[in-house]
Amino acid sequence: MKNKKPQSKIILSAKFFVIFITVIALYYIFIAIIGDNYFNLYLNLTAKLSSLLLIFLGMNTDTNGSLIYSADTSVLISYGCEGTESIIIFLAGLIAIPLPFRNKILPGIITVFLLYFLNLLRIVALFLIQKNYPNQFDNFHIIYFPILFILFALVGLYLSTKSISR
Repeated sequence: MKNKKPQSKIILSAKFFVIFITVIALYYIFIAIIGDNYFNLYLNLTAKLSSLLLIFLGMNTDTNGSLIYSADTSVLISYGCEGTESIIIFLAGLIAIPLPFRNKILPGIITVFLLYFLNLLRIVALFLIQKNYPNQFDNFHIIYFPILFILFALVGLYLSTKSISR
């Protein structure tokens, strides 16, 4: 077996950065290629699952495509607000970390599902904020929740890599 010469931190950081940015760029290229028709299926599913959670909480909601509505409130889930970006940030980081790929699969799947479920809860919270505190909706939608979800993605990445490197 050959001894590999350890790579410098600068080279490892540069490789991480290039892979991370490439994965994110590929995501946006993929979204541009598949177009709205396929992505709308994902948006509609996300709306339906969010509505089911709201119904579980006692709200009388329904969906029409990616619109969740009740008698007095509605929230439209659209591209950029459906949670895939935090998932892609997580996946890009996970792929870029120089650890064996096979060890990344289970933590990756678990974290992606957890991030998706947390996003469903975010949508439910946004619906309830729109219903009860409409003047706060934009703050939560544009400021607080995006920051929180990037943090969730980074914590997920940290915990995933900790479980992989054991």
